[in-house]
Amino acid sequence: MKKHAVTLLILAVVSLPGLANADSACVTDAKTGNRTVLAVSGGQRLTQMQADCALELIDFMAAAARGVDLIQVDEPMRQIWRMYLANVYPKLPDGDRTFLAKAPLMFYNVNVTWPRLTPAAQNQYRRAWATVLPPVLEFIQPVVAAARPLSSSQMANGQGAGTSSGSAASASSDPVGDYRHQQAISSSLATHNSIMTMNTINLMSSYNHMSGH
Repeated sequence: MKKHAVTLLILAVVSLPGLANADSACVTDAKTGNRTVLAVSGGQRLTQMQADCALELIDFMAAAARGVDLIQVDEPMRQIWRMYLANVYPKLPDGDRTFLAKAPLMFYNVNVTWPRLTPAAQNQYRRAWATVLPPVLEFIQPVVAAARPLSSSQMANGQGAGTSSGSAASASSDPVGDYRHQQAISSSLATHNSIMTMNTINLMSSYNHMSGH
């Protein structure tokens, strides 16, 4: 599917009773025609839309599988996530790059299909995601950890003069230094990302089969 077609699909999500909300950076990227390239390696490009959609997908899958949203994506986390991915992208295995490349389409599939699945079907995906998510959550943990103090400092700055700019700046650089941790789990992550990619793409085909489309 061509990139512009995926963008149109994401824009269609806004008018559907799905999961996207006004704070969705994935939808914003589609609305603004964001074509920012974060990294290029081996002829493959990582775009900001791919990164933003991937983070929101992981957040939703984790919340669905665990029953609570422990990631809580916000703008400071998105900025750290983009920087993190841009730095590790050249060394990511093919399975991870495939997941990122297909993230916008999977974002669309989840938003359109999930609300229309039966509770039994949703539970089936929750169980599948719970099985494959651990290495993915381990991969993004440095980002989550670094974003927390940065988000807290921004909240404090909004309430007062703000005195935490130094700690916020240091927090934003932590994930890159944590790349050695990512290297230890990259092979496992690629395998689980491939499974998660197929599970998520299959959401649309599952709905079509159920509805007779």
